Amino acid sequence: MKLDLTILVLLLGTIPVFADQPKPSVPVHEPTVAEKAFDDILRSVEKTIRSAKSYRLAAEAEWKHVTYGTENSGKIGAVLTVEGESKMRLEVGQGNGAANYQVVGDGKELTRLYLSAKVYSKTPCDDPLQDIQTDGLTVRGLMSIGFDFFLHPDFRGCLEAQITGVEDRGESKYANETVRTFRVTLVRGSTAEILFRIGDNPLPVALKMSSVIHTDKTTSFKHSVETRLKWDLKFRADPATFALTIPTDCKKVNDLTETILGVDDENDNLDVSAVRFKGIDNKTVSLADYKGKSVVLVYSWASWSPASIEWMEKLNQIQAKYAPLGVTVLVVNAGESGITAHETARKSGVKGTELLDPAGEGLQSLRLTTVPGLVVINRDGKVSSPRLHGSDLTNEAVKAILDPLVPKHSETSQAVNTTVIQTTPVECHVFKRERSRVPLFPLSRRR
Repeated sequence: MKLDLTILVLLLGTIPVFADQPKPSVPVHEPTVAEKAFDDILRSVEKTIRSAKSYRLAAEAEWKHVTYGTENSGKIGAVLTVEGESKMRLEVGQGNGAANYQVVGDGKELTRLYLSAKVYSKTPCDDPLQDIQTDGLTVRGLMSIGFDFFLHPDFRGCLEAQITGVEDRGESKYANETVRTFRVTLVRGSTAEILFRIGDNPLPVALKMSSVIHTDKTTSFKHSVETRLKWDLKFRADPATFALTIPTDCKKVNDLTETILGVDDENDNLDVSAVRFKGIDNKTVSLADYKGKSVVLVYSWASWSPASIEWMEKLNQIQAKYAPLGVTVLVVNAGESGITAHETARKSGVKGTELLDPAGEGLQSLRLTTVPGLVVINRDGKVSSPRLHGSDLTNEAVKAILDPLVPKHSETSQAVNTTVIQTTPVECHVFKRERSRVPLFPLSRRR
């Protein structure tokens, strides 16, 4: 059966600044009793999962969304199997039907298959749970179920970075188990109730998420999903689990995400003037402000993605070389709070303009579906380059895109306004803690 791509896609959520921005003070929020309790139980969940050498997690979700007064509903499910440091299998499908989307990592290669579209891809990979963090299609599929954060190497850090409030709703009974429920509000505006089985080995057993998704200025729809989670921490997979048989009528493609979401590797001249982001002071920044004035480089990142943070050093080198030639570098955080994004960016020494995309709408409009990812917009306000991500994201590739768009010599470039925009991070509840450096999953290395 074919996944609802509309839901899959929607569920995911001044002049250039060339001088170093002044570093505003970052307010620290003292955790409430509920936030401390939530953090404690997440640490216990991490410990429980890490102690398992292999496991299987099955999720069954019922979703409902309402728009234009019409209600639609359906079911979607997923099964995740993990073994050791380098093997995993993920299957996602609707209802009781066969898995339409499958991802398998065997320790050497990551294979992704989209059955209804009859396409698949293969890439070298020895850390599948790490690599799929940069895969927009996989993350979006899991977001439609509600458990995408369980696949993050630092899922506690990733989840807490998105939270603006926590309410402890106490203990109750759920499916003949004693559970403790927390209601959390996320920075992108959605809310979630997470039910944890309590005891010696606490684990989340249910999620109830709701959000209002704005498709344009006048239209929105309400979406809710309730997911039941079943864990088997003693599961031992058959070797065949980590092998994927490709049907003979399926075509191999270089990038499955771009193929499914309709993103062309060639120059598509997509006009993105209407795309907007938020500054760390919560003021709106529109790409239309740069039209006719500057070439714009948009870089997507998140604090939970080590690869996106490590690449910022190269981004600063690009900033230093091309800013005098009229290129604006926008460093856009995907889906996290202003405080978390600014604190991480400050520690990473970011030189570009810090922006936020809490709901992921701006990056989605740019068809920038991965973290880290990069796209270049010309002075006409149109995308005129391929999106770069994964192994394609290199200094050489960026140089090849920018060089034709800027003057050959800095002395021939127009004068650049280097006015510094002073911003102050918006107030937001954050956990006062030191992020664990130990990955949740037993990965051999980080990229």
